[in-house]
Amino acid sequence: MTKSFLFTSESVTEGHPDRVCDIISDAVVDRFLQQDPYTRVLTECALSKNVLFLAARFASKAVVDIPEVARSAIGEIGYHPQEFNASDCTVVTSFVAQSLDNRAEQDEAGLSDRELDRIVVRNQVTQFGYACTQTPELLPFPIVIANRLAHQLTAARRERKVPYLSPDCTTQVGVEFDCGRPTRVHSITLIAGTHGVPSLGTAELRSDLTKWVIAPVFDGE
Repeated sequence: MTKSFLFTSESVTEGHPDRVCDIISDAVVDRFLQQDPYTRVLTECALSKNVLFLAARFASKAVVDIPEVARSAIGEIGYHPQEFNASDCTVVTSFVAQSLDNRAEQDEAGLSDRELDRIVVRNQVTQFGYACTQTPELLPFPIVIANRLAHQLTAARRERKVPYLSPDCTTQVGVEFDCGRPTRVHSITLIAGTHGVPSLGTAELRSDLTKWVIAPVFDGE
């Protein structure tokens, strides 16, 4: 392995289509589990322009208005109505209610770590990453900085520091490594959508993002 290299990580804000799908799926699962802790539910989403495709398979005693849960989750993200309107967007659904015999045998929220480890995995996933001592979060330095920038973008929008920001933004952070340790931030890229300010110039946007997003993240570093 090369001793010196550049590694880039990316993060997205809550309005990015991938993150929106995660938020909606999580909200649906949470609503089922609130009513029936023994629920088994699988939710999948996809987004197009003002259209949500939502599929769910579940075995549960819960009664959940899944499209309404999805609209509520979209509304909380804070899109400008012209970008994505939670109240009138099209929701295309496919639901399969399975036998109650497929519900979980126990409430997993009450299990110990040892008991949770005994549960057999039913689904397969591909994961990338590792635990390390580069940061207090035990995550690699590039993704931690990318995540912090994404969180700060959302904070700057919600706190009206940069009110014209769209909820859909992306951060990319390139970090130089030497002998496996991060030594320098090589580059920061913020991809930020805007609305409501057609006369906004690049210089003003750069200034606002530097002041309200980048500077707070690196304050004290």
